[in-house]
Amino acid sequence: MELKVILNEQVHKNLYRSYFCGHQDDYDLSKATFKNISFYTTNPLYALFYAKKNKHWKVTEYKLKDKVNIFNARSRTDFDKLHKYINENSIPISFDTLEDLKDHDWSYCLGSDEKRNEVLDIIFGLGYDGFFNYEYDKIMKRDIEAMEYDVDIPDTNNNPAIGILSNDVFIKVKDYHSVEELLKFDIVSDFLEDEKKKVKRNYNWLRNKFGKDTAYNGSMAVTDKYLVLSVDEAVELVNDAVLNYKEPTIDELKEQLIFLKSVHRPGFKDAAERLEKRINAQTK
Repeated sequence: MELKVILNEQVHKNLYRSYFCGHQDDYDLSKATFKNISFYTTNPLYALFYAKKNKHWKVTEYKLKDKVNIFNARSRTDFDKLHKYINENSIPISFDTLEDLKDHDWSYCLGSDEKRNEVLDIIFGLGYDGFFNYEYDKIMKRDIEAMEYDVDIPDTNNNPAIGILSNDVFIKVKDYHSVEELLKFDIVSDFLEDEKKKVKRNYNWLRNKFGKDTAYNGSMAVTDKYLVLSVDEAVELVNDAVLNYKEPTIDELKEQLIFLKSVHRPGFKDAAERLEKRINAQTK
């Protein structure tokens, strides 16, 4: 009896969970990059990341009409079906790569959208309606940033996303045309507060390292880079940070120096030496 209740709750959660898709306001399927698959996420922030690339955007909320058979590599049953097919047909995809599908962006760990589509053709051939994966996982983002590619990447990590063959499985709930409307979701409102704190942290870090002019110019240069925070809000927060900035006292700097010297982490030794020179210069 208890097991039945748990299963019913799981089905209920699947059917009533919100899924989001972000795109331009006049979006239609003919403009989709992938013609046969529609993509949705349970994270409205990730949908907003895609939507805000366009001048006139919206994030649309959906619910599932009925249960759908989604391939999830973390499911032992699903994984074993794919692994068996790969082995029986001598397809050159390693077991380690299949394991990576559990936690990483599929296009990244498979090497391209083309390779991902090859795997999807197998999955759909096995009778699944769609697939689940985490997009822009931390390793993918780290490698992109290390190569200094001039591309936009989301501030969020491991974004849960599903690709579905048919749009008929969803019921449209509502369109959101502004950040203010999306603040009804806790994950969005919490992220806004984090971005506000980030503006101050960024200014303080730049000021401590490079001085007030660089701190101001550098902070103003990125006021249009925040996901939820508007440019006007970011500008106001930078100006507040300038007005309320307090130079650390010698005692506070000495406390930081003690910490840097007492903890063995990469870069701490060099940071301690730089800080010690700064303290000596200020106490002469």
